[in-house]
Amino acid sequence: MEQSTITSLPPAISTLHSPVLRYVNSPALSAKKSTVYSSSMGIEMGHTVMESLEMALSSLINRDIGLANEAIIRRGILKEEEAAFTSILFKLTADFHPTLASSIRSIGWNIAWIGEYGSNIAEIAINRFLESPTKICRADPSPSDSHI
Repeated sequence: MEQSTITSLPPAISTLHSPVLRYVNSPALSAKKSTVYSSSMGIEMGHTVMESLEMALSSLINRDIGLANEAIIRRGILKEEEAAFTSILFKLTADFHPTLASSIRSIGWNIAWIGEYGSNIAEIAINRFLESPTKICRADPSPSDSHI
């Protein structure tokens, strides 16, 4: 897995992760490769979530059931990434700095929740695609229905 550097990240992500990456890349901590690995894993989780959420919203707007299914599949991938991320952070807590690991875990947990929301949006998109309009909820009633 390729390590992310601050210069290779999008501006918004590099601004958020800059202090963490600077801290874990300091010369005093150069032996702690798992810390850098877990930071880049968190960034990859963020990318997966952004893609999944974008797919879910696009599927809702465009009524695209295939894109909605892809967003739900990505949620499964995200769960696997989150499990790997958590296991590395548990090792980090025992070996390194519990406060930093706790902070990174909190960010990862919130990213995972955003992924869950994206999956829920994709499910809504599928439901909207499958539902059929009825006379009760028709947007524009025909003149023959206005006899009431």
